[in-house]
Amino acid sequence: ASRPSGATVPPELDATESRSEPIPTDAVALGHFFKAQVALTNADYAVATTEYERAVAADASSAFLRTRLAGLYVRDGRLTEALRQLDAVIALEPDAVQARVLLAGILSAAGDDDAAMAQYRAVLELDPTNQEALLFLGGLYARRGDYDYAQEILQRLTKAHPRSFLGYYYLG
Repeated sequence: ASRPSGATVPPELDATESRSEPIPTDAVALGHFFKAQVALTNADYAVATTEYERAVAADASSAFLRTRLAGLYVRDGRLTEALRQLDAVIALEPDAVQARVLLAGILSAAGDDDAAMAQYRAVLELDPTNQEALLFLGGLYARRGDYDYAQEILQRLTKAHPRSFLGYYYLG
């Protein structure tokens, strides 16, 4: 999809990227989803957030929509609202890898490393080669001083993702 010069959409919000989650099937939610995507393409995050809020209101059972909305809330620093959406996503779909990765990042940033690590481990149970979970879990173990386990996790990362320069950087 073409974007205006200089406009970028964060990967977790880009519906043009390959993903396994279905787009909304509810007609009203789908309309708001498309409006949100147009707004994201134009880097109009306020409109995108409003449209995702409307989409979630139309289809509260959509983990996909709630995850997208949570990503926008994080972008805007609205972490309490993001956590509320992510909790709802995990209640709807316990295997929601993307939501768990986002939740772990928020928890880590808030200083709750134990909860963040639990979420990253849950992600790795669902997706053993998840690049973000391996990278950040390895980093959290290193921050705790458990360098041997951090090294083991980061080696798993570089084995699964040989082009992960951050994995090699942190191993170095």
